[in-house]
Order: sequence, then structure tokens, then C-alpha cells
Amino acid sequence: MEELISKMPEECGRYLPEIFSFFEAAPNGEMFTWKDHLFGATFPAKTVEYVHNNWRPRDGDVLVASHMKTGTSWVREMVRMILYGDNEELDRLTRAATTPLTYIEGGPVCSLRMMDCLPWKRRIFVSHLPSDILQIDEYLKKDIKVICPMRNPKDQAVSCYHFFNNLPYRRANGYKDVIAKDWNTWFENHIAGKIPTSCKVGEFYPSHILSWLPYKNHPKFLFLKYEDMKKNPLETVSKIATFIGKPLSDAQAAKIAQETTIDRMKQRLDEGNLAESEILKELGMYRKVENLLGQVGGWKEYFTEDQSKRMDEIFRKKLEGTGLTFDYE
Repeated sequence: MEELISKMPEECGRYLPEIFSFFEAAPNGEMFTWKDHLFGATFPAKTVEYVHNNWRPRDGDVLVASHMKTGTSWVREMVRMILYGDNEELDRLTRAATTPLTYIEGGPVCSLRMMDCLPWKRRIFVSHLPSDILQIDEYLKKDIKVICPMRNPKDQAVSCYHFFNNLPYRRANGYKDVIAKDWNTWFENHIAGKIPTSCKVGEFYPSHILSWLPYKNHPKFLFLKYEDMKKNPLETVSKIATFIGKPLSDAQAAKIAQETTIDRMKQRLDEGNLAESEILKELGMYRKVENLLGQVGGWKEYFTEDQSKRMDEIFRKKLEGTGLTFDYE
């Protein structure tokens, strides 16, 4: 990250001590609510409020708007490589722009000021916020692109289970009461909306989907399904490239699709050449790439028959009339 900081205005370097102090203190942080939404320690109230009221994107920005564990890092890396993978310097610099220069609501408010100093024209951001908290209608006044990956809720739940149980603060303060190691307890807490995922208290993944679905036919939006991405990554890369206005040759698309396979991303993660590598190690969240890019159908190793039926029924009722369905294997 040192090279990246050297390319930014001098004042940006002054924010680093506050940012590192924030993440060092995160393991002792607490869950909190803002506008009845439940957040974890790394998405602080002041930052969420600042994002809601003040922060706006610039023309050309790309936003990956997703719920947790739906392919966020995968899509972001595809976008990054499409925009900058053919430029050696920008490829290197954009890899260094990890959390807190990625998640709009992640980190202290000063991290947003650093984001505004990133030394390239088209920035790539991520948010797990529902559309109303993000105030997406204000964002759409700019010439931006929004990509919304979605994933079947059973695999998403299992991936969330592993993610939260790997967090360094999972046993701190209020977390230990809801971040259960026992899968059955976790499942009940998950569907009861007790996990801090930016949804309203008492709600979970389907409410996040419903906040974004009204935009599914908007020209500035591209909705993707994780399962389709797994089936045809080459088609996904080409679709994203065309959508963000940087179409690729067949050879270029094939190269990016190969670089973002599970095996290759695992290798790059271990080598420190994946955008998430440095910060994952810093936060004690360094995890196997299989947890970043899980297989479709892995939920069967966790869900009981009753849990599977209950999840089906919840999503049937919540998404009734939307036409949205998911593949589970």
C-alpha cells in the first residue's frame, strides 16, 4: 500500500494512523443499530450516517451492491481486472486498494476521504447496505454502473456461518450471543435477523434483495446470479465488460476468466497478489479461497430437511411476484 499512498495527496497519509487504530480496536467493538438496521463493528454508525447523508460517487465509478457472501469479492476482482488488468502500474496499484478503500461503509469516516483521493478515474466500490440506506437514487444522478450479484440463500447462509465464525471479534461483547459455532443455533439466529448484516433488526437476506430488485430493469444496473457465474465465468466476464463500457476480445475475456477461477485465486491469495490478501492478514481474517468462492450445493452438508423446507418457504413468501428464483445445485 506504500506505493499507492505515495501517489495520493500528502494529507491522505495522515489518515492512516486513525484507520489502523480503528481496525485494531474492531475486535473489541460492539454491534449497533442505525435507522433500525443492525451493523457490526467494522461498519461504524458515524460512517454509515455519513454515507447516507453526504458521500456520493463520481461519474465513471462502478459499485458492487451485494449482500454478504454472494460473490462480492469475485465480482469486484473481475471488474478490477477488466478495467486495469492490462496496465501494469494500475493493476498493481488497484490491487493495493483493499479495505478500507473498498467498502463504502467500512472503516472510519476518514477512509471515505482517502477513497476520494484514489489516483485513477474509474473507482470500484463495494457496499452491503440496502438501497434505501445507501440512497441509491442520489447515486444514480451520476454516470455510474451498479452490479448486483445474488446467490441462493442456502449456500449464502453456510458461507456467512463460516465467515462470521472466522472473525476475530466473534466472541466479543454481544457477538458471542449470536455468532454460534453450532450450526443449528446459527441457522435460527440467521433467519431471525439477529446477525449484523446491515439488514433491519429481525430481517435477513430476502429484505436486502427486495431493496434492490426494483432496479432490475434500470439501464445502470446489472444483476447476476452466483450460480450462473459458476456455470459460465467466461460469459460473465464478457457481460460485465460490455456493461461497464470496456468490451474485451475473446482472448482478454478468457484470460480474466482463468485468473478468477477458484484454483487461480487461491494461488494468488497465497502469493499476496489478490486484492484482499493484505487486509485479510491484518484483520486476522485470512481464510481459504473456498470460503470466498464456495461451490454450489455445499449447503446440503449443513441443512437438515426441515431447515431446507423452512428456507424455501421463507423465500417463496418474501419473493412472491418478483419472478426471482435460485439454483441450489
